[in-house]
Amino acid sequence: MGAASFNGLNELLNNKRALKELLLLEKERRGIERDKLLFVGVANVASYRWCAVKSLLASKRGELSFFAAYLEDRIKYSLELGYVDSVPTSKEKLLDVGDEVTLDDIERLLAKRGELEIIPEPVGTDEAPPMIAGELLHWSKAERYPTIRWNFPWRGYVVVGVPDGITDSFVYEFKTTGNDFLLRFIKPVAFAQADLYGYFFRRGTKRVQVYVREGGRVLTWMDDVASDNAEGTLQRFKRLEEGEEPSPPKKWKCKKCEFRRECMHYQRA
Repeated sequence: MGAASFNGLNELLNNKRALKELLLLEKERRGIERDKLLFVGVANVASYRWCAVKSLLASKRGELSFFAAYLEDRIKYSLELGYVDSVPTSKEKLLDVGDEVTLDDIERLLAKRGELEIIPEPVGTDEAPPMIAGELLHWSKAERYPTIRWNFPWRGYVVVGVPDGITDSFVYEFKTTGNDFLLRFIKPVAFAQADLYGYFFRRGTKRVQVYVREGGRVLTWMDDVASDNAEGTLQRFKRLEEGEEPSPPKKWKCKKCEFRRECMHYQRA
């Protein structure tokens, strides 16, 4: 990618107003109402297995980011693959960039990525805030595989995702949790996320690992990708957005949830 194209793309991706205009234009082009979701993330959809309402609220809050990721990937990969030689200035043409990119192209780009460099274990994770500690543990405990971000159409949605790893035979998902009690609730989310990645990236096997901080154990599962679990999670998420009443989560999950003030169940409690 030329410097001018790279700079122009970065300016666009950092311009929220311009991104919002493009998002609304893309919804109009697809016949999607403005207030309906079009771009969603795999991790948020999988989190339906933790809390349905949080899954939906996080998706609505993050739609612009998922759209930006979709736009960035389509443009960068098109430039890398030689389908275009510059970033168009026309909004319509900009949104058309990437239409030629196939999943076979994504596989070729993935093959070029190679394995990531292993990062030494960071110090001080015990004192870090939970979200930061989780990220640090992810880098220090997770296995290393190449990966790539891409998007997939599914029944009116564009589903954006980047697995923790992709090999020729399996997708890899890594999560951290505090103890065995929480493990029971994190494991279904991890499996749903891995199944979604396997479903979209056409892999038959999933490798799931969960690091349990209490005891310092890494638990590993190798299993077939369950397409029915992936489709079922997507279908439940879609029905929820369409107005289906969700089951309330365990009350203790609400205590530190960032969506408490927006949540119908929390307000009723």
